[in-house]
Amino acid sequence: MTIRNHVVLPLSALFAFMLVSSLHAADSPSLIPGYVDSDGRVHPEKLLSYVEALHRAADAEVAEARITQLEGHLSQMVATLKRTRQQLARQTKRADVAETLADARGKEVDRITKLHRSSQAKLSRTQKVLKTTRNALVAQTTRTTTLQAQQTTLRKKVAGLILSVQNSQATAKRVTDKLDTTQASLASVTAARNAANAKLEDQAADNQKLTKQLANTKGSLAEANRSLESTMAQLTKAKADIKAFANKTKPAAQPANKPEATPVPEADSDDS
Repeated sequence: MTIRNHVVLPLSALFAFMLVSSLHAADSPSLIPGYVDSDGRVHPEKLLSYVEALHRAADAEVAEARITQLEGHLSQMVATLKRTRQQLARQTKRADVAETLADARGKEVDRITKLHRSSQAKLSRTQKVLKTTRNALVAQTTRTTTLQAQQTTLRKKVAGLILSVQNSQATAKRVTDKLDTTQASLASVTAARNAANAKLEDQAADNQKLTKQLANTKGSLAEANRSLESTMAQLTKAKADIKAFANKTKPAAQPANKPEATPVPEADSDDS
């Protein structure tokens, strides 16, 4: 707009000068007072010929046409500039929106990055816990397998002890039966001895034989008593071992019911 004013003002002065010159043309057709230089300054002291003034007027018309053209071009440039400014404003607005969106997306990316890092940290901790749990599970499985093997071994030992106790009880029963038989034999021998004592005078030879047989029977009875005492001691020890072992292994396995011990009748004392 400053360039336009700078151009329009000299032209306006030139038009005013030409108007004044046309008013004075009737009085002085050959000379026109006043002169406007290229800078737009008016020099009234100088005289300008009429022909030169016409040339100046033609130049002014050309200049005016050029100015009109320049004004049209300037209007187009102003319109283009306005559109450019509008586009720039829209682009600036879009850029601001894009910048805001980029800022929001950047914050979202930062949040997602932090969440990803937190998730990775949690995943790492979870993997460590899982590894520890897995190792503990493997150790527990190993201990369980070992305990099961020990339990199986203990069950076999308990079964063996129970079988041994049963065998011992059977042996004790056989010894008891043998002792009963021996006691019955001893009773019969005693009766025979009593009868022999009643008939001592008549059966002296038989009495000697019976006395010798009685001595042998007593030896057998003493041996049977010692065997019975040894068997009973073994049976008592076996029962104590089974009871102690059952108390130790009670949480792992329940021992089978122990058969009741067969009562052993006491040996009759020899009266002779």
